[in-house]
Amino acid sequence: MTERPKIPDEVEINKKHLFDPFTGIEISINRVTAEILDLCDGSRTKEEIAQEIASRYDIEVAEALSDVEEIIETLKKMGILNSKDRFMRKVAMRFNSAYKKLLRMILGG
Repeated sequence: MTERPKIPDEVEINKKHLFDPFTGIEISINRVTAEILDLCDGSRTKEEIAQEIASRYDIEVAEALSDVEEIIETLKKMGILNSKDRFMRKVAMRFNSAYKKLLRMILGG
């Protein structure tokens, strides 16, 4: 099956930063990386993402694909992008949210 990378919904991305509340990881990113991550919505293959980036920046698809694959592999190693963990991420995020609400109630905040 062809991989269609999808950044989890709770991950916050802007043109300069990526923040994953699940892992607590915050990293600086550049504009091109932000564009690649925006295209990782689960509807495109890595090759399709690379083709889009190549057309935007007038570069070879092979060069763009190398960048796309490097970014995807890095995010997988960081635990941000891994479809096998998606269910556990959702459970942990819900637990974390409920835990914070309970703490606020106990501490009166």
